[in-house]
Amino acid sequence: MAVEESIQDLVNRAQSGDREALEALLARFNERLETRVRSRMGEHLKQRVEVRDVLILARGKIIENSHLLSAFEQRFGYVGTDKTCASCY
Repeated sequence: MAVEESIQDLVNRAQSGDREALEALLARFNERLETRVRSRMGEHLKQRVEVRDVLILARGKIIENSHLLSAFEQRFGYVGTDKTCASCY
């Protein structure tokens, strides 16, 4: 059984430009991101746009602009260790 890489390790790698680490972070938080996006979309928009489409576009932008990782960390309460992620679980 493979040991799952810690969030801190993934963040460190992603900040160093490792695209695979950034994608792993996004995958790990996908459900949380989907919930957050769904809660922010108005009913009119939900009828016209799928939440998954919004996530695909957002993920692409984050990957293109990996400097947005710090915004991701701030938005989701990540403050440095797996046990201090305020809204990860």
